[in-house]
Amino acid sequence: MLALVFTFYGAYGIYKDDLYIPSKRGGIHLSGESAWIMYAALICGCIYFLTIIVDHYDKRDNEIKYYMFGKGVKYVGLGLAVIAIFYSLYNS
Repeated sequence: MLALVFTFYGAYGIYKDDLYIPSKRGGIHLSGESAWIMYAALICGCIYFLTIIVDHYDKRDNEIKYYMFGKGVKYVGLGLAVIAIFYSLYNS
């Protein structure tokens, strides 16, 4: 459910060309290429959430594979989020 919310929120932000990322001190508005990069980071977050769910329902003994895949996707998503924020600050 949360994965769908993130996907639709990111798609709506791309559609409006104003992807708002909230934070403790106001948040940041991303547009253009930085919004697309952040949307890719949101999709990585959705894949990470879905990996946890799929691992729960998979009866095979391969939890370490799901863990390693989820860990990789999480770090790619965090990297993309940092790149999007710095890209936005650099192009302002």
